[in-house]
Amino acid sequence: MRDILPVILNVYKIKENSILPLLGLNLYHTAIEYDNTEFAFGKVRDPNKSGIYDITPMSFEDGAYIESINLGNISRRQFFVKLEKLKLLYKGDTYNFLTKNCNHFTNDLINLLFSNKAIPSKYTSFLKLGELLRKIF
Repeated sequence: MRDILPVILNVYKIKENSILPLLGLNLYHTAIEYDNTEFAFGKVRDPNKSGIYDITPMSFEDGAYIESINLGNISRRQFFVKLEKLKLLYKGDTYNFLTKNCNHFTNDLINLLFSNKAIPSKYTSFLKLGELLRKIF
């Protein structure tokens, strides 16, 4: 069993029927793949449960796969310690489409694992819109 494994960012374009693409905004789902498991964040009604879930890589059904980006290698211990820390912050009932979604989780995990990396800006247009709306309202 290898102890140091690659951390991969998987990106999907959300399947949606809206005006957003006409406004130049696309919705993206991002997830982190580690050790043949993909981790993401979504809504769960139970306030005692984390919204961080795991699935088989490339099996996200609500989006079309775009690309995978290798972020670097990290030990199992480092990865799972950081993931457990985020499980405390990303409870399923705190999910918000604009201000606390899968991209926020992914970005936070990437930042904890590799302080100099983030989701590529070409996939964060909607993430930035949520941040702007949070500041306004």
